[in-house]
Formats: sequence, C-alpha cells, structure tokens
Amino acid sequence: MLKQCRILQQIGWVLILSFGLIQSATAGEINCKDFVSNYVSWAKAKVGVNRVGAKMAAVKIRETNPTKYPWGHGSYSEGGFGLHGNEMEGRFVTVFSDRKAPGGKYRFDPDKADIQDVKLFEDGRVQIMLRTWGNATFFLDSVTCTDDGFINGIQREGNGISMVNFILRKEIIPQGADTSRDWP
Repeated sequence: MLKQCRILQQIGWVLILSFGLIQSATAGEINCKDFVSNYVSWAKAKVGVNRVGAKMAAVKIRETNPTKYPWGHGSYSEGGFGLHGNEMEGRFVTVFSDRKAPGGKYRFDPDKADIQDVKLFEDGRVQIMLRTWGNATFFLDSVTCTDDGFINGIQREGNGISMVNFILRKEIIPQGADTSRDWP
C-alpha cells in the first residue's frame, strides 16, 4: 500500500510539473511595447471594425495591520479600447466589492460605480485616470505582459496599493452593430 501511495504521489508531481511546463510554454512573458504594438496594428487593419475588448480586475490593499478591518477590496470592469494614433484608450465603469447595494446584502453595486479611463501607450506603459476622483492619474509600476493577452501592474495611490490585471481580446464588430455590451 505504501508503494502504491508513493507511485501515485510521483504521478501527481509529474502531472503538476507537466501542467506548469505547458502553462509556461503557452503563456510567455513578452515585451509590453511589442504587446501593445500588436493590438494597435490589428486595430489599424480595419478601423471601425476591429476593436480590443478588455476586462479589468484589481485587488487593493489599504491596510497591512492585522488588527484593522476592512483591509482592502476588489474591483471589476469591462469595456474596450479604441485606437488613438499609436495608442489604445478605453473608458471603464468599475464596480467595487466594498460598495454594497441598499440593505448591505450585495456587493459590487452598479449604482455606486466609478469611471476610469485607461490608456495603453505604444512604449508599453499603462495609465489609469480616475474620472470620478478628480481625474487623478496613475501609471502602473512593474508592468508585465503575456502573449495570451494579459497585462499586470501595480497601482500606487495615497490610500493603498492595487494589483491591476487586464485581459485583452481582439474583437470584430460588424459595421452598424451596437457595440455596447450588457454586464454578463
């Protein structure tokens, strides 16, 4: 029985390592300048038809003292980037886990959302402007990009630090179609 457990354990490790290798082979980190250029070129190929859809999620840490609560929150938004010269710009309506609907039962109240404008610069920088908060502007630090469409970075504000993640997807919008999307 002990021998069978060791064999199963070894098989488990092989599967875990194989999954890790497959993941690293399919989702490699790439230069963010090349990443943004790829999406800009694609959008330029058919202006008005090609767009870049995006979802954004962030986790904010406001407090590291273990005796204080609440210590942070999460946020979510979705939208798209349009072409502006050699850059991509988008507006996102963002909902937050610490903003509850009336009665306090449900989080991510859409009636308490913020507007954020995001700009992807040709050189790979990412800028977030908080429209709801007096147009405060932040550039993400430590930005990384992966070849499967993810951008990750750190946003440093006066009230905390956030890990911000975007997933981008190339989309074809038929001419004349309504490009507004309902929340999933």
